Amino acid sequence: MTQAKLSKIKRSIVKDFSFFSHRGFGEKTHARYFNTQKLRYVHNQLTGLELGIQHGADTLEIDLCKTKDGKIVTAHGIILQKYLSETEQEYLHKYPESLTFQELLDWIYHQHSGISLYLELKSPVTIQELLKEITQYAEKGRKKNNNAIISKLYQQLMVYTHDLQTIKNLIYEKQKFGLSTLQLQIFWVSIGFISNTDIDTISRIGNKRCRIAGVEQGTLPWGFKPFVYFLNLPLPPFLQIKKRLKTLKTVIACAHKKNLRFIVGTIDDPQWIRVFIKQGVNGIVPNNPSLFFQAGVTRENTQKKDLIHYLPPSMKQRLYLK
Repeated sequence: MTQAKLSKIKRSIVKDFSFFSHRGFGEKTHARYFNTQKLRYVHNQLTGLELGIQHGADTLEIDLCKTKDGKIVTAHGIILQKYLSETEQEYLHKYPESLTFQELLDWIYHQHSGISLYLELKSPVTIQELLKEITQYAEKGRKKNNNAIISKLYQQLMVYTHDLQTIKNLIYEKQKFGLSTLQLQIFWVSIGFISNTDIDTISRIGNKRCRIAGVEQGTLPWGFKPFVYFLNLPLPPFLQIKKRLKTLKTVIACAHKKNLRFIVGTIDDPQWIRVFIKQGVNGIVPNNPSLFFQAGVTRENTQKKDLIHYLPPSMKQRLYLK
C-alpha cells in the first residue's frame, strides 16, 4: 500500500484488542541465526518470534508438536499426523532455530509481561504436562521467586485447539489443579462459521471460576490474498461467505455477553481487518502484524512492547553463538 493511500486511511483506536502474528511471523524473510542467506519461511522459529514483536504484535501464535520421542517443540507438523517423524535431536538438527518447550518458556519469560503466546496443540498435550514443564523451568537453577516465575508464565501462555472434547478435557484438568479462567487461558477455534448456539454450548463448559476464555473464527484459507480476490467475484458461494463474514456482529455480541473474547484469523488484507474491527472483535491473526498499521489500527493509551533480545543458552550452543 502506497504512502498516499496510507495517509487517507481513517485511523481506528482499539481497546481490549490483541495484535496477533501467525506462527510468530508468517512471511518469507531471512533467518537471523541459521542459513541466513536464503529467503524462506521462519514459522515457529526464533527469527519469527523476534520479527512478530518487532512488527507490532503483542501475541504470537505458535504451533506445538510432539517429536517421535514425546518431546514438545515448536513445529506445525503434518496434517492428520499427531507426532513428528523425527526425534527431538533430529528435528532440532534439521531446524536449529526451532525451540524446545523449555527454550520457549525461557524466551517468553524474558519478554515484557504484555507479550503473550497463543499456542496451538498439534499433538495431544495435557495441562499436567504443561504445568510440569512450567514448574521445571521455574525451579531450574533457582532457589527463590519460583511462584513469581510461574505466575508470570500462567499469564503469558494461552492454549487453543479445534477439538471440543479436548477443550472439555483441558478445562477439567485446569479445575483439578485449581487454575482460574485467566491462568493458561483456553480458546476454541472453529473453521466453520461460529453460531450463537456454539457460543452458548462452549460457555457452559467448566464453572464460574474456570471456563473457556474465548473463541476464534478461523478463516483459513479465507485470509489468503487469492481468496480475497475470489470473495470480490459476483458468484453465489463467495457472495454468501462474504455476507456471513461481514455480519458476525451478532455472534460477537453473543460471545461478549458470555464474557468470551472473539478472535478472527488468518486475515492478510487491511480492508478485511477493518471490517472485523468494526464488528467488535478482540483480536485478529495476520501473517504480518504490520498490516494493522496499513489498516489504520492503533492501540488505545498503550505503547507497543519492544522486543527484548534474548537467546536461551541451549540455543546459543546449538547455533554456535558466543
